Amino acid sequence: MVPPVPANGLQVITPIFRDVAAGTEVEGVRLDRRGPARRADVRSTIGYQTDFGHHTIVYYTTQKLPAGTRRVCTDNDMASFRYLAGNPGDGIANVAPGNLVYKIPPGAQIVINHHYLNSGTEAVDGQSLSEPRVRRPRPDSRRRARPRSSTRRSRCRPGCRRSRPRATSIAR
Repeated sequence: MVPPVPANGLQVITPIFRDVAAGTEVEGVRLDRRGPARRADVRSTIGYQTDFGHHTIVYYTTQKLPAGTRRVCTDNDMASFRYLAGNPGDGIANVAPGNLVYKIPPGAQIVINHHYLNSGTEAVDGQSLSEPRVRRPRPDSRRRARPRSSTRRSRCRPGCRRSRPRATSIAR
């Protein structure tokens, strides 16, 4: 049974991969027609798969292909895809820690990578569903922490103490 489309996200259902032979694997990509008109932040994703599903990964690309494109995933695809978030196929959410988000630039195309490992004794059909939860960007959302440059000096008001000692040169 397909869950309802989330109010704050997208729901992408892949076409069925027919006859995944016993003892084999297949990894496919599906390019969705949708992408944000403005920059969007993905806070979490949920993925569901049929039996023998291994994972779903949500990517985006700015090198657009026809919507609905479905094919086996190639190394060339991976060079142009940008990671958003991944899930096992059992409906467990992948939530970014703290106030981190995965950013999608305006006009990007959503890509779902879906992988099946048939460890059974008969051929199976595989299908995936992925739900990236999207929200409008907030000023407090961070892609990643920015490291401070070692040459940058912090300002210290009179009476305060610096938390780190200043670097000194080493005589040779």
